[in-house]
Amino acid sequence: MKIARFLACIALAATAAGACESTTAASRAAPAGPQRDLDPLEVEILGQSPILPNTNCEFWASATGGGGTYTYTWTKTSPAIGTPSGAYWTGRSSASFSLRVSVTDGVSTAADTIAVTVSSSAPFCPV
Repeated sequence: MKIARFLACIALAATAAGACESTTAASRAAPAGPQRDLDPLEVEILGQSPILPNTNCEFWASATGGGGTYTYTWTKTSPAIGTPSGAYWTGRSSASFSLRVSVTDGVSTAADTIAVTVSSSAPFCPV
């Protein structure tokens, strides 16, 4: 019945605004609870391993699912040094290390870790 009144209000452009306000508001009211089902938040670190000693390489986090804006937090083990920038981490090391990223969307958190080996026979990192 509410839908029929709503459609009638749309069809009758000459109808007084007050006659349709409560019907349109009720027709557009959001249902209680989640609006939509979200895929679970997931993250994967992408990048090269092994890497050359003391040569900067870039790693990035590929986050999917969840909702809202992603926030990235990078951590590493010694002796790696590097700089995080959102979904990217650029760094180098003289020996093997671990790199971890945690991603939150304001509701849930996902994390991934990559073991990076350092070898003098590794290929150059892609630019």
